[in-house]
Amino acid sequence: MSARIAAGSGDLSARVRERQDLGEQALAVDRLLISVISQPNAARNQQTEQALRTQASDIANRIKDLDRSIAAQFPDYAGLVTRTPVSIEEVQRRLNPHEALLLFATTSRFTFVWTVARADVRWHAASIGAKQLAETVNILRCGLDQEAWMETTHACAEKLGRDRAPAGGDQLPFDLDRAFGLYQALLEPVARDIEGKELILVPSGPLATLPFQVLLTEKPAPAAGRQDLAKAPWLVKRFATTVLPSVSSLKALRQVAQMSKASKPFIGFGNPLLSGDAQSAFDADRAAQARLRQSCGASPEPRTGQPAQRGRRSIVALSGGTTDMEQLKHLAPLPETAIELCLVANSFAPIKGDVYLGKEASEATIKSLSESGRLQQYRMLHFATHGALAGQVRGSIEPGLVLTPPAAATPADDGYLSSSEISGLKLNADWVVLSACNTAGSDASNSEAFSGLARAFFYAGTRALLVSHWPVNSDAAVGITTGATGAMTSHPDIGPAEALRRSISALAAKGGEHAHPSVWAPFVLVGNGSP
Repeated sequence: MSARIAAGSGDLSARVRERQDLGEQALAVDRLLISVISQPNAARNQQTEQALRTQASDIANRIKDLDRSIAAQFPDYAGLVTRTPVSIEEVQRRLNPHEALLLFATTSRFTFVWTVARADVRWHAASIGAKQLAETVNILRCGLDQEAWMETTHACAEKLGRDRAPAGGDQLPFDLDRAFGLYQALLEPVARDIEGKELILVPSGPLATLPFQVLLTEKPAPAAGRQDLAKAPWLVKRFATTVLPSVSSLKALRQVAQMSKASKPFIGFGNPLLSGDAQSAFDADRAAQARLRQSCGASPEPRTGQPAQRGRRSIVALSGGTTDMEQLKHLAPLPETAIELCLVANSFAPIKGDVYLGKEASEATIKSLSESGRLQQYRMLHFATHGALAGQVRGSIEPGLVLTPPAAATPADDGYLSSSEISGLKLNADWVVLSACNTAGSDASNSEAFSGLARAFFYAGTRALLVSHWPVNSDAAVGITTGATGAMTSHPDIGPAEALRRSISALAAKGGEHAHPSVWAPFVLVGNGSP
């Protein structure tokens, strides 16, 4: 992102360029100093060494001064590219009385939980180390994500004592006892402190891959009585939850918190032109775009039970090397996303939302809308496509979203909207919905939660993101997103976290296939800009 800004014009660009130049000078001096002090003692020159040390110190001081200047003049940029500690007192000042922030840090033996409220701070050590925590989360994921059964690292069948994966129409075996056990370890010790509050969660490692709403706040009923999952004591029934990639992002979001004054309700991008394994599928998909575009004005019927598979397996094939446009085109097509976007767009009244499908769902379109200022006119953006984590797409080390590939790749449009390109968009949105697998991030202990996309969208002008932990059932995506936006419209006094809680709870309460957490739980809210 720094490189992109440095290529532009203005005060920030000049300072970023200067910062990069100083960084290169520091590296060059360091290498030279290592070279001269590595000489045999007889050949070493103390004056040269001292001169280089003085030069290195001078460059370091200039970098510090420049960093302070950038932070003072461009705090949003500084907050995005650097992460600095935030004092507990400042966090408390940023919290509302009805909120509690929980920070999780895992070691080999314990998971430490800090609970920060407006008037109090507590911490406790849960007796669940990194290995046990990863095992627990992986087993819970086996009951939520069908694709987890296809990944050898999770070995769902072995972990759950099964000889095969559940058949297509069977429910995934969600472990209610483990879901309650994890609540007991992490949250029950502070139950009194968090009762009646909205929870702002800062997870890391395996916890970043599990939506907390699937935990149980009470011991589950005996096995014979577990058929009606709609009546289970899910955490989502008691607590509205928001997730942050870091504690410092609370400060950044609250500093600029205000409701969007954008005039239009919704814009969506999806169903990119992808062929899957056959070129004929690409041609057929392209031919169908006019019909799909037309369907947005005709209130299309949802196709229940058919998940739009925005899966990891199709993305992994792109790892390493340089961008290969043909491989990008051969990702699995996502026709269900057209229905999903059209239904959400049509739910707004009296002005319906705008939808860009197929050829129009491109980097070029999005960047053109941004540069013209039109993208800032929408309060809600919705991307329904493949998502990728850092390093999973050839030619990019960044996370991002797959869009319709152009005929030939250019720096401005290669079919992949990366995080640094997202940070350069001009948005003014209360919500951005990322209805794409992988947008909630990886479980690597050293990776940033939520794949780095969150900070990029925050910088671009977004107050909150709705991201998914596994491939989304399109009907559920429609119900959850429209339910949440409807709740905020009907009750202006509630924030997005409570609106999402009500929407998810309503879907789960329908019972039947909707009651299983694999249907209602993939979405989590990232970011909380409520003032």
